[in-house]
Amino acid sequence: MKKIFNLFLALSFVALIFTGVKVSAAEEDGNLIPIMTSSAAPAGKASASSTLTWQGTTYSAFRAFSDQGEYASDEGVKVASLQYEFNQSQKVNRYSVTGGTGTFFPQSWDFQGSDNGATFVTLHSVSTANLATVTNRTRSYSYVNEHAYKYYRINVKSTYNNADHIGIARLKMFYDIEKPANVVAELNASNNVAINWNATQTADSYNIKRAETAGGPYTTIGTSVTNSTYLDSNLTVDKTYYYVVTANTVDGESKLSNEVSIYIPKKEAALEVLSELDEVYLNDTFQVQIMLKNVENIYAEDFNIKYDTTRFQLVGVEEAEHIGIIHQAAVASDTLRFITASLGKDYGINGEGVLVNLTFKAIGLGQGKVDAVRGKIADNGTTETTLKDENNGEKIINVIKRTEFTLKHIGALGYSYGETKVELPEDLKGFLGDVGSVEKVDLLEVVDAVLSNPAYDFNA
Repeated sequence: MKKIFNLFLALSFVALIFTGVKVSAAEEDGNLIPIMTSSAAPAGKASASSTLTWQGTTYSAFRAFSDQGEYASDEGVKVASLQYEFNQSQKVNRYSVTGGTGTFFPQSWDFQGSDNGATFVTLHSVSTANLATVTNRTRSYSYVNEHAYKYYRINVKSTYNNADHIGIARLKMFYDIEKPANVVAELNASNNVAINWNATQTADSYNIKRAETAGGPYTTIGTSVTNSTYLDSNLTVDKTYYYVVTANTVDGESKLSNEVSIYIPKKEAALEVLSELDEVYLNDTFQVQIMLKNVENIYAEDFNIKYDTTRFQLVGVEEAEHIGIIHQAAVASDTLRFITASLGKDYGINGEGVLVNLTFKAIGLGQGKVDAVRGKIADNGTTETTLKDENNGEKIINVIKRTEFTLKHIGALGYSYGETKVELPEDLKGFLGDVGSVEKVDLLEVVDAVLSNPAYDFNA
């Protein structure tokens, strides 16, 4: 029988060299066990319940944790255990087994852990490994385990095809921190990317990494994120980005999640109607800007602005800086047409730019709209582009009634001058707020309200 084994050993030694089963001295796959050079070096202890010695060579347990061949149980021993003792207790939730010489493979086993080396807990079981059918005769197994054991062993219960003994070329152990799963990326209306993922059970926080090519290299853009979502902004248009997420735990950082990619499209040219106010008082004036956005090298614009004449009265039109109003005309009672142009080659619009400033007076209560209803733009003499209707913006402003202040309110404010606003009457407090003390600026604001109150009659 030993002659047969010796022949298999000689042939398989060559196979180990040329099939890639032999592992180099540099462990780069996360194996928790160092490359052992003896049963107790460089760290931990390797042992087995049965060991083969043949022609002066002992196929010791440590060889299954080294690059010096393999471990083998003694002839006729088909049930045996191969064990590694860590210097300190260690979590293990994945292991790999590489079968040994010829077909002397383990076929069924229990993978076990122990705190004391005497009482073992079965963490994972295999009934039919069939290592002969897989590449390099290696299979990897994962299971759930968050307990740190000091001792781990593979307790072999049978051999492949009832082979005469057990041969294990390599036994590796790993702890894989649970990585985030189902990472997805979505683009919002502002061209920002919202990244979402399934939270893990053990993570304290997450890191978000981004690359400009598939597979990396990645740059960490978010660290110590405690929820399962992240918003990435200020991205370049017409570009694809690639994202992965890792989990941070007390044991370290997980491996990368699935990679997700997203393309940032160019935004279409748009004409926007902007105002800092959503609400104005009756008889007050307010400013509206007409702005062109998402463009390059634009020097002329032709557009219509429509407004609600029951709510607003146009009282002023002002040119924007370096932009001339070349034509302005009423095309309807509620609609103005403007043709504007950049005043010089250095003042073309790139990105965004204000075309015209409009001043309105609020003349009717309720909601009113200022609307860009048509637009066309041109570059420096080559191309004209008609803006899509959906890219012509609008602004809704609500006109509300101001408290009808009279001279008596100015008197009440003068009486409280220098004192806290908290003590003011409710109507004044609602108008001026209740923070700070009454100052001259507050008097001026109430005077303006009195002067704009049509119900206040100076002559009565």
